This record gives sequence, C-alpha cells and structure tokens, in this order.
Amino acid sequence: MATYLIGHITVKGRDKWERYVEGVARPLEHFDAHLVFRGRRAAVLAGAHPHELTVVIEFADQGTGGRGRSPGTSGPPQRWCSRNFSGR
Repeated sequence: MATYLIGHITVKGRDKWERYVEGVARPLEHFDAHLVFRGRRAAVLAGAHPHELTVVIEFADQGTGGRGRSPGTSGPPQRWCSRNFSGR
C-alpha cells in the first residue's frame, strides 16, 4: 500500500528553493518514491497556517516510507522521520 509524506514549506531563500526543486527527484528514487505535487496554499479554513507551500511525496509502500540508505553508502537503513507515516 502506498504511503504519503505531506510537507508544509516556508521558503527562506529563492536560491535554496530552486536548488530543492531541481534536486529533489533523484534522492527520492533511492526510497522508491516520487513527487506527487508541489503547490501553494489556497485558503486556511480555520486557525492559522504559516506555510505557503505544500509538497506531497508518494512511497511505493510503507516499508520504504521513512527508511532507506544514504545515497552513496552501503550502511544500514537510516530513519529520517521520528515516527513511521502511519502515526505509530
């Protein structure tokens, strides 16, 4: 079953954002993942939401979501999220 990561983003520098946009796809391949979409906030229906951009990344299955090897290494899988994406 596919697993999704939703990121809320605040751009702090146009050059940093452009580097991210240009380079994000290649590292995702390592996790059997791809970018679903990147978009701007249209409205906040309740409360406050300070981030203007959203990104959604799809992992092929929950087993690859949040785990993988650092590019160019042969070491054990590294977690890059404090918990798995099911919230457990």
